[in-house]
Amino acid sequence: WERIDPMVALGVVGSAALLSIGCAVQDWGAAPGESTGGPQDATWGSWSACYAVAAQCFLYAAAAPGDETAKSLAFAALTLEGASWASVGVRHQVFSGPGGVHNRLDLAVLMTAVTARYLKVGVAHLLLHDLGLGGVGDKLGSVTFFALAGVLAASVEVFDEHGHPLLPPRGLLVLTKLAPAVLLWALGFIGGAWKSGVALVAAFALHLAVEVRQPAPFQWSPDFNVTGLAGAIWMLYIAAFMGLLVELSNQAQDATLRRKMAMEEMTRKHLNAKSLMSLMAREDSGDEEDALLCCRCPRQPVCAR
Repeated sequence: WERIDPMVALGVVGSAALLSIGCAVQDWGAAPGESTGGPQDATWGSWSACYAVAAQCFLYAAAAPGDETAKSLAFAALTLEGASWASVGVRHQVFSGPGGVHNRLDLAVLMTAVTARYLKVGVAHLLLHDLGLGGVGDKLGSVTFFALAGVLAASVEVFDEHGHPLLPPRGLLVLTKLAPAVLLWALGFIGGAWKSGVALVAAFALHLAVEVRQPAPFQWSPDFNVTGLAGAIWMLYIAAFMGLLVELSNQAQDATLRRKMAMEEMTRKHLNAKSLMSLMAREDSGDEEDALLCCRCPRQPVCAR
């Protein structure tokens, strides 16, 4: 960005603040113990990080850039993602034991989170349409495709969670997490949003590394564990996504302005050409009238013409 967008800066500052708190409350010399994550996780760091990500998503949804179509889709995607994180926060804070409410929250989290990932790809594709890089199809087709892809991927994960796996674990990971992430990066790079694209890749890689590696002493922290750490890092990913929207939106506006100026220039040249042709036609008509007058002139033999 020529200058960092205030909303992006706010997300980065929020993530840094949450990470600072999480690191400050760690007992760095603690002996290894049992993991405090998982379905029974009720640590304050976990639910506070979830609520922080949810608040960030809702704020970004209200301030999404782009034209009306892209803005509406971005609002839907970020609202769904915020709802999924808020649901996870409730799950960690209030209902820390298994039960029917937990199952319904799990279903809501899966459906909203996966669908939101594909809708975010759809937002980037809409902005590429304004850059003339959207490929085949129109904006409505793009919205429909990515919405259906998100619902389909979410349905596959729901079946898996309820004991009816349609894909192996790695295939499910690719479908629900890696595929939308890679598509989003690719569209960002195609649109020339290199800075945001690199930030997206770095934040996603760091988030995935934390979830897989389970770093100590966060893994067994009774206050701020791996879930809280992963949530704080995900705030960086959401901030990078907002930066991607800002970059693509600004480039789309510039492209629209360039097209408008080009059309105005073509119109001006066309009008100038018509004016020149009209002037030449009038001059030709004047020459013909002069010729007729000369033919009728009694001094024709000595006429200057």
